[in-house]
Amino acid sequence: MTMRVLIADPIAPDGAEILAARGVDADTRTGLKEDDLIAAIHRLDESSGGFGGLLIMATEWGNRQQVRHSYELIARYVMPQFQNSLTNLTASQQWAARERHNLMAL
Repeated sequence: MTMRVLIADPIAPDGAEILAARGVDADTRTGLKEDDLIAAIHRLDESSGGFGGLLIMATEWGNRQQVRHSYELIARYVMPQFQNSLTNLTASQQWAARERHNLMAL
């Protein structure tokens, strides 16, 4: 069985090659925006047939505030896509957008 990983910030310039030598299929990405990370996780899920968890490893390349902001972006925008916690919010927003003329007429 091959382990598949997504490296959003490589551990070293040749990090993917190091992992490949150990039998790990690594998809190396840098500077991902939230939508890019969501798409990359979907690709990883589809190519692997599914997985049970996502491990985020910190490189500590930024200062504490930058690292914390990065985790906040992941928590607020990326993870809800995979936890079904946006279902009702998205449905409500779509309904309000469809009904905006009726709502404004009240």
